[in-house]
Amino acid sequence: MFAVVLIALFGFMGIKVVPEKNMGVIFRGGKFLSLKKPGMVFLIPIYDRYSIVTYEPKDLNIPQQMIIVSDKEKVYVSGTLSIKMKEPEKAYPSGNYEENLVVTAGNLLKEEVSKSTYSNLKASWKEFEEKILKGVKEKGDVLGIDIRKVRIIIDR
Repeated sequence: MFAVVLIALFGFMGIKVVPEKNMGVIFRGGKFLSLKKPGMVFLIPIYDRYSIVTYEPKDLNIPQQMIIVSDKEKVYVSGTLSIKMKEPEKAYPSGNYEENLVVTAGNLLKEEVSKSTYSNLKASWKEFEEKILKGVKEKGDVLGIDIRKVRIIIDR
């Protein structure tokens, strides 16, 4: 009797529900296994893990960083990336896709801003956004993510 209850409990622990407008990402033994569409999903309890991926647009913050521009002035730059998941099967096997995009955007931001002078910084603002958007879009295409917009904030 105890064995039947234990097996039933073990079976119920493996039932998960993936909500509508989302995908379930299944990891077996810590490695990417598959994607599941909305509905009921059966997992091996304790061994399988799952995570929910949304197709809703999302904003990622590019942390503030101090950059020294070409005329030796210090500026503080931060920003926001607007993303939307297109192909989660590409994004999840690569690890933390959000961190990859934020680091890429931060590096591009530092590279582009450091080439400019302080007096030219505000005038070139839109150019920085376009160059960073182009570079991050290349990374986003590899990861199956649509980069919708990059917004940069420059402070002194």
